[in-house]
Amino acid sequence: MEKKLLLRLILILLVGIILISSTSQAKSNILNSETIDQFQEIDTGGFWIDKIAWQEFQPEVKKLTKIEVKIMSGGGIQPPINLYIEQPLGTIIKSKQLQSSEISTSPNWITFDIEDIKLNIGESYYIKLSFSPGGSYYWYGSTNNPYKNGISNRGETWDWCFRTIVDKSVIKLPFKSNINLLYYILNVIDNK
Repeated sequence: MEKKLLLRLILILLVGIILISSTSQAKSNILNSETIDQFQEIDTGGFWIDKIAWQEFQPEVKKLTKIEVKIMSGGGIQPPINLYIEQPLGTIIKSKQLQSSEISTSPNWITFDIEDIKLNIGESYYIKLSFSPGGSYYWYGSTNNPYKNGISNRGETWDWCFRTIVDKSVIKLPFKSNINLLYYILNVIDNK
């Protein structure tokens, strides 16, 4: 009886060590798969933003990590530009500010690396850009409603250029097979 108990304790310790080493390996098993979820990349022109501009989008993935917008600065000394994620429009859930020195004076995709947000799939969210008076920023976009899942502050036929970057990481957990192995070994010991 004592031999069986000692054997059980040794096996539990062994499997415990395997589980601990597996958790450190789990970090390397995370498949980082940041990808574009929602987007409107057609650029037929744009407009100077009059203090604020916004674009509605509906996510198909829950974890939003970044927003990219195609904008340019008017050059010279500009106030910082703010990007907000809102739901509903007017209720800020996340924000990120960039200095004008981070914005090119020619058309460019600018990344706002926001703190990760958990979104509800299929619900409407809003990307809003704003800045203090005296600023000059140009946001590119297109007519003819190229993005069908939302509208913009310019109406139903205009959509701003944007990309939502999401995290579709999958974690491979090695524990399941180790726990099953422990369960099997303990059952074999108990049945002897």
